[in-house]
Amino acid sequence: MHRDLQNMLIASALIILANTGAVAQEPAHLSTTQINRLDGEGWLIATDDKNQGREEKWFAAPRPEAKPTSVPGALQEVFPSYHGLVWYWKTFDAPINPDPQGRYLLRFESVDYKADVWVNGKDVGSHEDAEEPFVLDVTDAVRSGTGNLLAVRVLNPNDKPIDGIVLNQTAKGAKILAPNPGMDWNFGGILESVELLAAPAARIDDLHVVPNWQTGEIDVSATVRNAGKQPSKVRLGLTVAPATSGENADETPLEMTAPVGESVFKGKLRVPKHRLWTLDDPFLYRVSARLQAKGSPVADEQSVRCGFRDFDFTNGSFRINGSRILLKSGLRGWGTPIKLHCSQDLQMVRSDIIFAKTMGFNSIRYISSAASRAELDLCDELGMLVMQDAACGWLLGDSSKMGERFDRSLLGVVRRDRNHPCIVIWYFLNETKDGPIFRQALNALPKVRDLDATRVCLLNSGRFDNIPEEIGGLSRPGSKTWDVLGLEDVHKYLNVPYREPEINWLKTEGSKDGRPVFLSENGIASALDLRLSKRNYG
Repeated sequence: MHRDLQNMLIASALIILANTGAVAQEPAHLSTTQINRLDGEGWLIATDDKNQGREEKWFAAPRPEAKPTSVPGALQEVFPSYHGLVWYWKTFDAPINPDPQGRYLLRFESVDYKADVWVNGKDVGSHEDAEEPFVLDVTDAVRSGTGNLLAVRVLNPNDKPIDGIVLNQTAKGAKILAPNPGMDWNFGGILESVELLAAPAARIDDLHVVPNWQTGEIDVSATVRNAGKQPSKVRLGLTVAPATSGENADETPLEMTAPVGESVFKGKLRVPKHRLWTLDDPFLYRVSARLQAKGSPVADEQSVRCGFRDFDFTNGSFRINGSRILLKSGLRGWGTPIKLHCSQDLQMVRSDIIFAKTMGFNSIRYISSAASRAELDLCDELGMLVMQDAACGWLLGDSSKMGERFDRSLLGVVRRDRNHPCIVIWYFLNETKDGPIFRQALNALPKVRDLDATRVCLLNSGRFDNIPEEIGGLSRPGSKTWDVLGLEDVHKYLNVPYREPEINWLKTEGSKDGRPVFLSENGIASALDLRLSKRNYG
């Protein structure tokens, strides 16, 4: 039915009720937030190597020399050897928002590294960080209907300052300007989905769930944003069901007043006879939240998947659901051979995880950058534990903005991914010496705990700070201190093939003084061609 006709019929029904003396009810639930995905073909891209685009108002129209491209995707797919500024353009349609006070929102899942955004020539905002999703309110710039123009100026930093930014002072993971084995090359662009939302004035900004593996209860926190001009009475409906079926295990209706701006509402759900999430039976539940303001014909809905599981470190061992587990892990970088850095075609990634489980691995460490949410979804479904890094954790250079960039990167990943049951460890740093960045990470633990109190946190993979006896390297769930002293977090690249000395080291390290050992890296140092020498064979 056409949207205008729907609204006319609702208005007519309310008038009839009023004239007959009947009690007027809230309008029926007609629709939810409309999402227009802007992914795929139809984008244009051009380089701006002289940084003149802003001054010359490239945001008003695409450049004549612009080339076609698709989103998501790295800019180097079109300009293979280029690093610096590029501009993207996309024309799009905007649906009519049935909520008179509703908002148009642009949601970017990942832009690497800095994005400046215009809609129909109007500046609507900026964002810096490659892994944190961001949302811009574009209501005042969008026109309902066809012919809207989105322009995005994207900075992929290099060694020359642009907007005061150079690559080595950003949260970039293992990206370097001259790639070598074990590192990553410098890519950038609009790496994940872009969506236009026609949302009601009162909407759900975030949904955070904390399942209790022993009781079957789920604590739910819904962050609500009221973009209207006055407080609004809202109804928040919470439900939980098995993720692969539709039978609700529990539901909780909440009624409250949402003040203007942001507020957090909490509720509780309970699953009778709940099933645990385990490596062999990764059973998932889906928690859904539906928010509707009084008088609004539009509701906003969000849902997340979760699992009942516990992961801790006690008596010198990691334990899942109370049982001791030996982590057998591999390192993985976020990328595929066919599409450089994109989560649209995940068949190769799915196969990698299945092959890893077949070989006996039970965990993956996503080193130097965070896995995408799509890849974490696969780990949730397949029963693979994840140690999640963030791009700030390795080789972030010191600068006046180091602290701000470190916190934004780490906390952005925690906030984005904290509902995934597969994630059992947050890794703060990798191979970082004592200094400003190490101290920044050391003091970031309480901030992480404010977002997620349920996971193990590890401070510095390899403990290159050389002070493990003074500062604990592990924080147990719920703790705001680095409370496990003496944990030997070791990186060891042994000669190959393993012979008696190497095997003895693996068997006996830590046994002399009783310290727990976490061998968090072990291998052959990303060698392209192994040259077996006398040292190897003796």
